[in-house]
Amino acid sequence: MVAEAARSRPGVFDLLGFVDPAPCYLTVQLVAIPRLGGDEALESNAAQVILGIGAIGINSVRKDLVARLPRRQSGWARVIDARAWVSPSASIGEGTVVMAGAIVQTGAKVGVHCVINSGAVVEHDVELGDFAQVGPAAAIGGGAVIGEGSYVGLGARVRDHIRIGSRVLIGMGAVVVSDVPDGLCVTGVPARTKSK
Repeated sequence: MVAEAARSRPGVFDLLGFVDPAPCYLTVQLVAIPRLGGDEALESNAAQVILGIGAIGINSVRKDLVARLPRRQSGWARVIDARAWVSPSASIGEGTVVMAGAIVQTGAKVGVHCVINSGAVVEHDVELGDFAQVGPAAAIGGGAVIGEGSYVGLGARVRDHIRIGSRVLIGMGAVVVSDVPDGLCVTGVPARTKSK
């Protein structure tokens, strides 16, 4: 998905390939982009810009990899699919990917290495912490704060002006109407705490 988002902006990115510990034969065929190797290939391509790092749910894969790699000469790219809309007054951190159909509204502040998936809505003045992810078709109401490393699941809704802590997992389709402290998992309508 990151490769296709980058390809939606011809002339901006020159895709060399992707890195994955697994062979990924199907991905190579489907996306028509070569696999450069496992994580060791990142070291040999040290001067290149890295577009994005995938991960699902609450985990530290992206954060650990970013910390482990030396800073690139040209930094981490911001990949915004041509079919997404990002307000000129919004700020998007390096290493962040905004997928097709996503909307990032006025005054939103998106941290570094975030993923805003297909069709997600990040409303006005939302603060999205570093390494947070917003699932496909999820919506975050204006002025809400989502903490570092949190995951807003597919189709979930987060009410405006509430605070979601760090490393919170908001389950698929959940409707969050009140603040959620760090490290919890919430599911349901309205969302309630569930053990991870």
